[in-house]
Amino acid sequence: MLFFLHDTSYKHTMIRAIKRAIALMVLLNLISFLTACSGGGGDEGGSQNNVGNQNDEKTTVTDPQPEPEQPTPQAHTGQLWYNVGDSRIPIINANYQVIPAAQTAQTKQNRQSVQNSSKQGSITEPAVEPTTEKRQAQADDNAISTTNDKGQFEFHEGDQIQFTLAGQRFTIDAQDAVLLDDLVAQNQDKKDNLALLLVNIDKDNESANGIELDQASDEIKALDLALPLDEFFAGLYSALGRYPKPVFSPSLGINLEAPQAEADTVGQAIPFADVFRTARPFRELSGVDVEYDAQGWPISIPEGMTARTKLFQGTLKDAIPNGDYTVLFDGAGTIYFSGGILAGQEKIREGHFKLTLKTQDASQDTEANSLNVVIFATNKDDPIRNIRIIMPGGICRDSSKQRYEPIDPENSRDNPFIRVESSSACPAETYYSSFVSLFQDDRNQIVFNPDYLRHLRDYRLVRVMNFMEASPSYPCENLEDEDYT
Repeated sequence: MLFFLHDTSYKHTMIRAIKRAIALMVLLNLISFLTACSGGGGDEGGSQNNVGNQNDEKTTVTDPQPEPEQPTPQAHTGQLWYNVGDSRIPIINANYQVIPAAQTAQTKQNRQSVQNSSKQGSITEPAVEPTTEKRQAQADDNAISTTNDKGQFEFHEGDQIQFTLAGQRFTIDAQDAVLLDDLVAQNQDKKDNLALLLVNIDKDNESANGIELDQASDEIKALDLALPLDEFFAGLYSALGRYPKPVFSPSLGINLEAPQAEADTVGQAIPFADVFRTARPFRELSGVDVEYDAQGWPISIPEGMTARTKLFQGTLKDAIPNGDYTVLFDGAGTIYFSGGILAGQEKIREGHFKLTLKTQDASQDTEANSLNVVIFATNKDDPIRNIRIIMPGGICRDSSKQRYEPIDPENSRDNPFIRVESSSACPAETYYSSFVSLFQDDRNQIVFNPDYLRHLRDYRLVRVMNFMEASPSYPCENLEDEDYT
């Protein structure tokens, strides 16, 4: 045995035989494995084959089943209504475009995806909801239709609908009855402005038989429905070129307050374009030895005393226009202005000042908006008198009228009922006439504040006894006095 191990030739022969045996075993095992995978092996291969089939069953992808057909959306006929109070009036010939449910479904799905992601804390970004511009593009791609003579329009369940009324676009979920409230999302101020707009673009100017729109109404410059009613009213006047028709027929009356009310710390109306007409009489607040002429103007002020008056006490914030007021007066002397409402002042020349007024919150202090006018000295031969404090702005006048000609309130283009800030607010065939220019010609050329007059137009009856101080509250000592006979 030991002899053979030391025989080198025999040793090499044995190593080669072992290698061949190992290679043969590996080859047999490989053939057995391949046979099992192909299903041709014995019990062991069959067992492996079953495992393979189970794996195949888990990963098999079946063909998708066809989705069930969606039901056809139900067709509807809706109506567009002008509604003020309990009345409903159809809006006829209003342009509208339907945005089909297929276009709006993705928006709703995206919105739900956003909500779900938020609840689950998911960081997966949902699909982006269409922007306003994209929604508008979707609507623009659809056909334009108009409501019929009953204000009716056609749509399908789930659609959105966009109405265009005098340049204003309103997109809402379509429904059988669409009211002004729906168009403006229950915003009362916007509804009031929209109602005013619609009643003034009615084709035959007779809203009782329906609000009928025409092409001319679409050419009106779009107005911001969110504006305060007074500003919207002025903008509508500029767009129409005439005084707007009210939404309702006046039925109430009103009692007018005296321009110089006795309850002087109570906010009161400013009836006049020359606001100095509401100032307290100089005699009330001046030195006891000050002398006055027959009209109440101070003509002699002793040294150490002043002649003083004030106005706007109790006035609420924004109750009068903020801006530059022009002071004009005759005579010579020293005059001074002060008060919480005064934001700035400038002397232009003798007898001419510019006051910048800005109203404050007067809820806690009734004197917060007071304006004091104090005369320190006056020339007895040419005393300060005829003081005018003229509010900013002016009115629009008929182009055929000269500035000095009387204003005709019956002329729709000669308009004393709307105060405007500049010529840009005046419609065609009119020109801008500032209050200052009117007062320079004649103090009585325009007397009343246009905002005040326009407010009174909403009443059927106006009582002026207090306004004229025809029924003073102080006792009558002698009924035979000249003032009462």
